[in-house]
Amino acid sequence: MRRSLASRLWIAFSLCTLVVLGVTGILRVAAEREVVARTMVRDRRFFGESWLVLLAHAPAGELDQMVSALARDPIVEAQHIHVSVDSREAAHDRARAMPVHQRERLERGRVAAAVVGDRLRTLIPVARVGDDLLIELDEPLDVGGHLAMVHRASVLASSAALLIVSAIVLWVLVRRLVARPLEALGAHARAVGSGELDMRLDLPDTTELGALADEMNAMTDQLAAAHAALARLDADRSQLQESLRHADRLRTAGQLSAALAHELGTPLNVVIGRAQLLERDEGASASGRQGASVIVSEAKRIADLVRRLLGFVRRSEHEAERVEAVGATLARAIDLLMPMARRRAIALALEAEDATELRVLKPDELVQIVTNLVVNAIQACPDGVGVEVHARRSPGGRDGSRIGVALEVVDHGPGIDAAILPHLFEPFFTTKPGDQGTGLGLSVVRGIVDERGGTLEHDVTPGGGATFRVWLPAML
Repeated sequence: MRRSLASRLWIAFSLCTLVVLGVTGILRVAAEREVVARTMVRDRRFFGESWLVLLAHAPAGELDQMVSALARDPIVEAQHIHVSVDSREAAHDRARAMPVHQRERLERGRVAAAVVGDRLRTLIPVARVGDDLLIELDEPLDVGGHLAMVHRASVLASSAALLIVSAIVLWVLVRRLVARPLEALGAHARAVGSGELDMRLDLPDTTELGALADEMNAMTDQLAAAHAALARLDADRSQLQESLRHADRLRTAGQLSAALAHELGTPLNVVIGRAQLLERDEGASASGRQGASVIVSEAKRIADLVRRLLGFVRRSEHEAERVEAVGATLARAIDLLMPMARRRAIALALEAEDATELRVLKPDELVQIVTNLVVNAIQACPDGVGVEVHARRSPGGRDGSRIGVALEVVDHGPGIDAAILPHLFEPFFTTKPGDQGTGLGLSVVRGIVDERGGTLEHDVTPGGGATFRVWLPAML
């Protein structure tokens, strides 16, 4: 059977207390016995001195009768006191057994009393003409045993009472200072092990157990923080997986769109060719030729849109060396975005100012930047508002000596919440519904701008729209 730490401490303290009380009791009994022995010696000496005075005034012939009467006294018999009378020469050996200071008292004619071995001996010198006598009272030291027993019982009773009180006090203290805190620590550890990380351990204790409780609380807080971080990582991982799946769907849709656009090219060319033949047919009516002209115009517009879509989806192998005017590049991007703006009744305006004749390397990347920024602006705005695209010539670079184009995309939507701003350019971060975005647009824009040595800034006022500013190097 396994005992608790509190029980072991209580048993150990109780045993130590018992040992201490036992040793103390033995010492007290020995001290009390010594006191009893001294008291008896003093009493016998006083008794002997009284007899000296009595014998000094008694007739010479009555000594034997007085000694006999003393020996027959009931009290003396009850205490087993042996009374004898001898000459000093005959009692010489018994006198020599007395301590030195008691023998000196005898030589001065005084009563000597001392403990010799386990007996109490009292010698009363009697001076007679022609003969010196010694009256000897010899008794066992246990004659005072009843008094020693009383003292011994008192010591044992007080020791037992002190032991009981000490055991109770120790039990209460051990329970309060050790057992209960340990039980609380154990319960807290079990709760934390079962996943209850919001528990706090409050021990009003300034000892090591209180410090241990504080450390366990700190450990629980760290575990809770780590658990929350893991939960966030798991949620981010799930969101990332979903975003990757969505991006893969978009990639597949782009590939299908490119294939579809390629397949549309042939029938569109057939339609254009047939319509042109009808348009040049002199035998056809004027209204027929006019209708054929409209068909040719609209079919060419569709073919041009298909060609631009293919150019946006498929990067040319010579894209790294291709140079295009900024005005033409921006117009191409706006043409791609205009159908989306019309569906939302959003006015999409382009103002190129003095940047029209500037040329940029890899123009399709500029198209991608404009497309991502304008698509975000259109999706953020309510129906019927405007989105503006401004481009102008602007110096830039580290020393401001490089020629470049400054691009601004301004929308008049509700703006962006301040809590979202720190995550604005994080990959896969989006506040749009799952079918409207992947969270890659602004991240791609930043990647292109950084790769080209440009800058990207944003100016967002909650409730007042948003402005994104891009500067890219250009050439004349």
